[in-house]
Amino acid sequence: PGTNPTTPAQRDVTLQPGETNNAIDFGLRPPVGTIGDRIFNDLNGNGVQDPGEPGISNVTVTLTLPDGSTRTTTTDNNGNYSFPNLPPGNYRVAIAPPAGLTPTTPVQQDVTLQPNSSIDSADFGLRQPAGTIGDTVFNDLNGNGVQDPGEPGVPNVTVTITLPDGSTRTTTTDPNGNYSFPNLPPGNYRVAIAPPAGTTPTNPATRDVTLQPGQNLPNVDFGVQPAQGTIGDTVFNDPNNNGVQDPG
Repeated sequence: PGTNPTTPAQRDVTLQPGETNNAIDFGLRPPVGTIGDRIFNDLNGNGVQDPGEPGISNVTVTLTLPDGSTRTTTTDNNGNYSFPNLPPGNYRVAIAPPAGLTPTTPVQQDVTLQPNSSIDSADFGLRQPAGTIGDTVFNDLNGNGVQDPGEPGVPNVTVTITLPDGSTRTTTTDPNGNYSFPNLPPGNYRVAIAPPAGTTPTNPATRDVTLQPGQNLPNVDFGVQPAQGTIGDTVFNDPNNNGVQDPG
C-alpha cells in the first residue's frame, strides 16, 4: 500500500529441473507528484498575480529535493514552470531574478509534497524598479504657467493619476501644495487636477508623462489662479453734456 510499481507487478517464468532463478525482481516507488506554477510581472507590486499581469519567460527556477540534490528548469513563454515525477517529501523552490527585475514575493519557498499530489501554487512575482511622479500645484500670481519665486503652493487640491492598466489613484496636495505618487511601474501615465472652485488653470490641467524603470519625475506641476475678470467700456464725446453716451 502507498507505493507504485516500476516493473510489471507479475511475471511468468519457466523453471528447469534443479534450476535456481534469483532474477525475478520487482520495483516499487512511492507515488510521485508535481511542483510548479508561474513567474509573473507584478505590475502593481502587491505580490499577487492579478488579471492582466503576464508571465515572464526564461527565468531560472531551482528545486532542492529532500536528499539535497537539485534540479533546474526555466519558465516557458507564458512564465510557467513544472518539476514532475517527484516523490513525497520536503522541497525548496527558488528563482534567480533576471537583471533589472525586483522580486515582489520571497525568492524561495519551502513546500511539502504529499504522495500523488501536485502543488501548483509556488508562484513568484517580479517587477521592474518602481518610480515616482509628483510636484506642486501652485498659485500662479502672474498667470505665466511657471512657478516663479514667491508663488505659493495650493493645499488640498485633488490630483488623479491614471496608470498604464487604466486604473486610477487619487491624492491631495499637502500644506505646501506638493503631491506624490510613489511605487509606480514604468509606463505611460496621465496626471490631472481638479482646479479649486473660483480658480482657473494657467497650464494644462491634464498631462501625459512616460515613466522609465526606477525613474522619479518631480516636475509635473500645475498652476492655478483666481478666475479673472475684465473692466472697460468707452470714452465718448458728450456734445450735450448729459453724461450719457447718446446715439450719434
